[in-house]
Amino acid sequence: MRRENPWHIRLPQASHDQWFKNLVDLHELTNIWINDLKVDQPSHVLTRGLSNEIRDQLWMLDTLAQANLDQFLDANQPHELLLQLEKTIWAVQSWTLQQILNDEALKPRSSSPIKNLLEQISWKAGRRIGETRWVQAKNFGQMDLAALFFALQDSPLSGSPQYPPSLIRRATPSVLEIELRHCPHQLPFAEIRSNEDLLCLMHSQWSRGFVYSLNQRVSIEHKIESPRCVQRWQLG
Repeated sequence: MRRENPWHIRLPQASHDQWFKNLVDLHELTNIWINDLKVDQPSHVLTRGLSNEIRDQLWMLDTLAQANLDQFLDANQPHELLLQLEKTIWAVQSWTLQQILNDEALKPRSSSPIKNLLEQISWKAGRRIGETRWVQAKNFGQMDLAALFFALQDSPLSGSPQYPPSLIRRATPSVLEIELRHCPHQLPFAEIRSNEDLLCLMHSQWSRGFVYSLNQRVSIEHKIESPRCVQRWQLG
């Protein structure tokens, strides 16, 4: 486990490593959309579709899945670097989602709307990451709602581990209502504003798949609301 470091030494702490891990898997959702739908996304098209600030950070995504945080550290503090990476990943995910929905070549491939296919892909991606991160959970039986809530804190949608990604509004043995603090509507990135509803919908499917991997009896109702989106988990 990493130790706390003097402020002038730019070494990541355990919380930075966890944040980086979450960002890697968040970007993997974008890659899964592209790969499963066989989207042709040339790099020159991507660079034309994003701001100069984001384009300058795209190099970090080239080897993200094979890298560790130490390889990315430069003159910035780990926290600053991770903020840049987070913004870049969200911007690219939003841009990619819009390109997929606009891609006329994809529409004849299936009788299902592209949005429905994206929802299915996102659900399967959430299930896969739940099974990967909580591979030992099957040894303890199906998780109850309280355990599921804390399990979701260790997921790509939880963001930085320094801040709780959701707040509990109501909790009983069979019902859990939470407000989301890290959904697209809550993030300060202008690059995702036009697609925040769609992103929130895809991530809700991701959450459903994640929870399903740990307890198949739990259903999730997702509502886009103000000031925060709400999820109601029901144990059936």
